[in-house]
Amino acid sequence: MNKEENKKTKVYPRPNGPLIIDGDFLLEDENGNLTEHQRLSICRCGASGKMPHCDGSHNRINFKS
Repeated sequence: MNKEENKKTKVYPRPNGPLIIDGDFLLEDENGNLTEHQRLSICRCGASGKMPHCDGSHNRINFKS
């Protein structure tokens, strides 16, 4: 992998867990506000109390994917 490929943002699911976004990116909320991020975990199980962010609820409900 070359240096340019290492700088790209990666998006991947964790087994039985959240979707991970890893790298520099902007996130726009429902009001159009932008925030800079380097790593974010997005809920895939639907049980998070912090939607759309993961709060670890997938462990409590034994989420499998």
